Amino acid sequence: QTEGRALLTAILYSLVQVSAKAAKALEIFTTSKFAIRSICYAAGKNHTRGWDCANGDLLEAIGEAVRARSSQVIFIHV
Repeated sequence: QTEGRALLTAILYSLVQVSAKAAKALEIFTTSKFAIRSICYAAGKNHTRGWDCANGDLLEAIGEAVRARSSQVIFIHV
């Protein structure tokens, strides 16, 4: 397992553990610019390509978890 995959797995775990119906925004703090770029900026391109990219399975699952939430998800680089 790569470091990037481990970080994305942790983000997915966080999204799954916090109720999708929570009224407050979910803030996810990470030291990984890779994770933020992959989730926030490259998701559209990767979706168009059928998630045929590194960690595509995780990125697709993260995208679905974010869309399922009734409140905002905010990624913060620390």
